[in-house]
Amino acid sequence: MDIVYTHHARQRMALRNVSHAEVLQTLTDPDTRYTDPDGHPIFTRFIGTRRIKVVVAPGGPPQVVITIGN
Repeated sequence: MDIVYTHHARQRMALRNVSHAEVLQTLTDPDTRYTDPDGHPIFTRFIGTRRIKVVVAPGGPPQVVITIGN
């Protein structure tokens, strides 16, 4: 899977200590997937006790990760 990270997404990954592997796991095997009102797909997954939320741009490939949340 081709993944491109925005500068903002990389900042949030560092701030929240989320690895590229965790983002990939969330995108490829999410616990939930939904679309926000602006059409951005959102993927969430619990890894251990931590919830990872990945917001991507519509379209692709590649998957353009816009932001990372908890």
